[in-house]
Amino acid sequence: MRLVAIYAVFAALWILLSDKAVGWLFREPDTITLLSLLKGWFFVGVTSLMLYVLVRRLIEQALAHSAREQAALTEKQRTHQLLAAIVDSSSDAVFAKDLEGRYILFNRETARVTGKTPEEALGHDDRALFPAQQAELIRANDRRVIAENRINTYEEKLDTVDGERIFLATKGPLCDAEGRLFGMYGISRDITERKQMEEQIREMAFFDPLTQLPNRHLLNDRLLQTMLTSKRTGFYGALMFLDLDNFKPLNDTHGHAVGDLLLLDVAVRLKKCVREMDTVARFGGDEFVVILNDLDTDRDVSVEKAHAVAEKIRASLSEPYRLFVQRGEGERFVIEHHCTVSIGVFVFINHDATPDDILKWADAAMYEAKDAGRNVVRFYSPSA
Repeated sequence: MRLVAIYAVFAALWILLSDKAVGWLFREPDTITLLSLLKGWFFVGVTSLMLYVLVRRLIEQALAHSAREQAALTEKQRTHQLLAAIVDSSSDAVFAKDLEGRYILFNRETARVTGKTPEEALGHDDRALFPAQQAELIRANDRRVIAENRINTYEEKLDTVDGERIFLATKGPLCDAEGRLFGMYGISRDITERKQMEEQIREMAFFDPLTQLPNRHLLNDRLLQTMLTSKRTGFYGALMFLDLDNFKPLNDTHGHAVGDLLLLDVAVRLKKCVREMDTVARFGGDEFVVILNDLDTDRDVSVEKAHAVAEKIRASLSEPYRLFVQRGEGERFVIEHHCTVSIGVFVFINHDATPDDILKWADAAMYEAKDAGRNVVRFYSPSA
């Protein structure tokens, strides 16, 4: 509109001023007519040139704008293709869902672990991919992300084509350019091997590698918990310190591999002699510890119960051991070994002593059993 106004003003001024100039300079009608014609053609020529320049400039601007838009579109398409390639090349499962939980993005790894193609999954929710209980867990996590409108991370145990696997899923809200929430995205990484390694490390830290019984570290924790429970409930607990009486000759004669077989058998027998709530631990070498929980509120009854369990253990561990051994590629043969056990017991309640004190007192009672001829049970007495 501004250009039209400028043109109109220019045309009006040209006509007005040029007519006045011709009328002022010339008087002959023929001359005025000729000059008016020439003046008209001159105006047409000038305005045509101006229009040509203007139109050319507009065309150049339009072409430049179109080129910029095309370049931006090409760059956008290239970026989308790059992002799609990155998502599809990821070793993590990458996906997105709408507010109803239906898949709107399903990368190659997600397809691999679920055994579903994108065509089979897109437009469907997790009930089409996983067992009902697992699908409901996933949907609950997704709903929490959408309700809280923030990124959350979850561990999800899922059935896949590779069997049951554990995934660390990072999920967040999806918003459009105006900030409106329209779904959620997720990136799930298989951490099964990492969890297995963590469990192995935990077992190495707290369990004896041979017998898989609790080691000293876990024993101390279990003993402390038993002491606290005893103090709170008023029930006595008991700790037994066990030492095998005839183990060294077996090791010296047949080697540590055979000795390990006997220790494994001892661990099995010990667990059969106590309740599920009690603790059997390997203290080291041929020494074991048993913790009995919640015996009784009466000391004499508790001592009687602890003695009964100790005698049960002593009798069980005194039974002959039949150890099946195979030397190289030779025939399998049996080694029969007789081994007894000396047991020291300390009964406690509401003690201010440390776990080390209780272990020390039970150990002292065990040495009393050794001094008494072995294969016996002795209770620790502070006056001893």
